[in-house]
Amino acid sequence: MPFPAGTQLGPYKILATIGAGGMGEVYKARDTRLDRDVAIKVSQEKFSDRFEREARSIAALNHPNICQLYDVGPNYLVMELIEGESPRGPLPVDAALGYARQIAAGLDAAHEKGIVHRDLKPANIKVTPAGVVKVLDFGIAKMTAPAGGDSESSPTFTMATQAGAVLGTAAYMSPEQARGKTVDKRADIWAFGVVLYEMIAGKRPFEGETVSDVVAKVIASDPNFEILPDPPRSIVAKCLRKDPRRRWRDIGDVAMALDESPPAALPPRAPQYSRLPFVAAAIFCAIAIIVSIALWRATRAVEQPAQRFDLPFSSEAAVYNAPALSPDGTKIAYLGRLTDGNIGLQVRHLDQGAAKPLEGTDNAVYPFFSPDGEWIAYFANGALLKINAEGGASVRLADASDPRGGSWGDDDRIVFTPALQIPLMEISATGGAMKRVTELAPGEFSHRWPRVLPGSDLIAYVAGSSMDWTRASAQIWSRKAHAAKTLQANALAPHYSPSGHLLWIHDRTLFAAPLNLARLELSGPSAPVLQDVETDGLRGGGAYDVSLSGALAALTSRGNTSGIGVFSLQPDGATELLADGQGGHIRYSPDGKHVLWDTLADARASRVLIYEFARAHSTILNLTSEPPFLPIWTPDSRHLAFATAGGRVYWARADGSGEPRLLFVTPGQMNDDVDSFSPDGRTLVFTAESHETKADLWTVSLDLADPDQPKAREPKPLIRTPDVEREGVISPDGKWLAYYAAESGHRGEVYVQPFPLNGAKWRISDGAAPEYSIAWARNARELFYESSDSRIMVVGYAVKDGAFSAEQPRPWSEKRIDGSYPRAFDMSPDGKRAIVFLPSEQKNRPPVNLTFVLNFSDELRRRAPVGR
Repeated sequence: MPFPAGTQLGPYKILATIGAGGMGEVYKARDTRLDRDVAIKVSQEKFSDRFEREARSIAALNHPNICQLYDVGPNYLVMELIEGESPRGPLPVDAALGYARQIAAGLDAAHEKGIVHRDLKPANIKVTPAGVVKVLDFGIAKMTAPAGGDSESSPTFTMATQAGAVLGTAAYMSPEQARGKTVDKRADIWAFGVVLYEMIAGKRPFEGETVSDVVAKVIASDPNFEILPDPPRSIVAKCLRKDPRRRWRDIGDVAMALDESPPAALPPRAPQYSRLPFVAAAIFCAIAIIVSIALWRATRAVEQPAQRFDLPFSSEAAVYNAPALSPDGTKIAYLGRLTDGNIGLQVRHLDQGAAKPLEGTDNAVYPFFSPDGEWIAYFANGALLKINAEGGASVRLADASDPRGGSWGDDDRIVFTPALQIPLMEISATGGAMKRVTELAPGEFSHRWPRVLPGSDLIAYVAGSSMDWTRASAQIWSRKAHAAKTLQANALAPHYSPSGHLLWIHDRTLFAAPLNLARLELSGPSAPVLQDVETDGLRGGGAYDVSLSGALAALTSRGNTSGIGVFSLQPDGATELLADGQGGHIRYSPDGKHVLWDTLADARASRVLIYEFARAHSTILNLTSEPPFLPIWTPDSRHLAFATAGGRVYWARADGSGEPRLLFVTPGQMNDDVDSFSPDGRTLVFTAESHETKADLWTVSLDLADPDQPKAREPKPLIRTPDVEREGVISPDGKWLAYYAAESGHRGEVYVQPFPLNGAKWRISDGAAPEYSIAWARNARELFYESSDSRIMVVGYAVKDGAFSAEQPRPWSEKRIDGSYPRAFDMSPDGKRAIVFLPSEQKNRPPVNLTFVLNFSDELRRRAPVGR
């Protein structure tokens, strides 16, 4: 019985009927859990256990040319909803070969997993408006039969006998399948040959008035190959050999033969163009499945349709991994594994088959190209560096303790953000002294993610007034006018396109609007151009780049791809997963029984989770309507203190009972945070930020006569200088204060002073250290901090005659943690294990794609026309 709109199948709400398939009705539906549209194929009968097992195996397939199977119900399949048409011949040979390459790539991925389609035909192939081919209906395929055959492996089909019946599957069946014999992947190769023949010739190789006529020709007759041009003629002929032993052995061999054919374009359905001299690229899959993409670089008299290609991409370092395109669009740089196993830079020429690791770029983040494409600048280990795009030694240019992006202008100056709470800085690409570029306006926290426009006078960047970068704005700075102008509110990662548009991200959607450079204002309405773009809400960045040649590269996904887990870590590197969850901030309870963390990956939906070791259970605390920022435990482990926007500090019970109580309001002018308590809980150290002195350390005394309703006295400054000081952590005995400090534009370090202060000061760290992550061992004389290369460092110390004597820092563990979030680790009371954020092994996070859009400038002009 057909389902009307509004019918609920589990979590899926039926929206409309799409059509009828061989197994039953097909519907468009809404997945209410993941808020996405899907296609549902409903069978007339309940699935067998065998079918369900095989379907779930097929669901593991993840390839850009295969329609994804999401879920299996008792009698329905839930699949990716594909918008597009089946390829209908006759097509230009280049177009047909282009589609064939993509079909072969999808089949090859399935065959590698032992999955045979068995029903490949044009009706089970769709071409999206972007020219991407999707092979459908793997849900009715089967796993390759084991040696010796299988009584269940014989194909079944219904033969239509009436004259003039529209022929379906029979026209694409291999001879062995038509005879009812066991089939393997060579049956798919036969069907592939039939499809390619039909795309070129505009007719099927085997035709007849009835199914029986067609089957007879499939078994006994040869098609007319003379109507096909060479080289596809020889390729198709070998696909359609009656004896499967004489066919192509693997579809991968067919794909290689297609690649050796004359160059072919991959146009969308319409219109077709005669001059498309583009260069194919490369491999973007962790298991080395080769997929070809096209890099289109033609000089055109007319606008070309946009071409989109989605390629699987490793998300190990996605939070830092904005891909960088060279200005001419021939190279791409991104983060991946080096030969030593660390994350570093890889560069790929898009006309070559493999990426090249740039050795020596360990811990690299935020790469960007020089204007000539010969160099790549990047940040690593507290510094701005550059390296030749072909490899070699990296050259250190400047300190950059906590970077937030950079851009290389055509005047050979690099504009970048080396640390927090400062404006944009610049340095010559050959090195030298840093110089200030922009000026922070009243209320602004930081300038970051610069993009130098051609000519090097104008710079687009992100400006924010707090740590909630979802509310930041896109601005443009004029060197000549020495002034800024806001272009777009609520915008991340602005970029200028040579098409004359400003690009930015809002709510994971890439927008574009015409930009008038003479008046420095948007001159037309904005339009969405790409959805599901990866962003970094805490930093205001976005994972995309646009080349001067008019191409776009972006990381895209449908959902949270952080892939971060909370782990217990031993010094020898042994780990134990406690819970999957987005990273943000982590703290051990002083009694060692609990761990809390907050999910700051989305500043609008931050929440606190508390993990109890005894029950191996996590509890969610929704403390306030505003996101709680960096909560900490009280010394008795019974309460939490945390700050929210506007410097409001709250006190709450750790068990979630009762309402949080406003404790006091900090004297800061921006986002402030609480840092630590004295051992008796009567003194709270916190960080307050101001425009005059940046971040400073303050204290407030507390009256704890009623522990559930403490009273705060007047806050007092503790360390207040023109530089940055934050994360003041009092030692377990209450006599020492460890904290982070950095001069403007220089690397930060960890220092220790007596508490209360008496003027003495010792530097503890040996090299740049990130903000926030500092911890004392409660039962040992050890101090811990996070190094710039994301390792936990330990410093033994002794105290004699009131002097603090620190040992040389050493790695507590060689295991690198995910240091992309503030307070990314904490130590157990005995200092023998740490709680850290690491990449998680959770299987249900959505895949990340590297999305290429070619002819992107033309697409922008169509969607957001530039005034004449």
